[in-house]
Amino acid sequence: MVEGSYMRVCLATGEWDGIQVLCRDITPPDLTCPEDIVLEADPGVTSSEIQWSRWEPILASDLGMSIEATLYSINSDEVGPNRPSSLSEGSHTLAYEAEDASGNTVDCSFSVTVREIYPYKGV
Repeated sequence: MVEGSYMRVCLATGEWDGIQVLCRDITPPDLTCPEDIVLEADPGVTSSEIQWSRWEPILASDLGMSIEATLYSINSDEVGPNRPSSLSEGSHTLAYEAEDASGNTVDCSFSVTVREIYPYKGV
């Protein structure tokens, strides 16, 4: 986005008239989250440890530069610096956000479903 005068004239004083033209980046980065993921809990256990490295880092792209997205919520609950080490059985929505140097943000989300494995019991 361009802010300021589109046309400026050099005055006799050697200065320019009008308002200085500034270019401002208003385009957010491109960000794509991974596909939904299923984690399997051990038999008799109703939660699964999270291996964050399975899908992180999630990277956004902005003018050829990579920006690491940050996890900001799980099931709409804000996540601070102390992320959980496990998720309980069921479906969980993880939301990530990336911000470029101009302050433009973009977010994406995906589901992590934890399901318990039941041992096979023959007939």
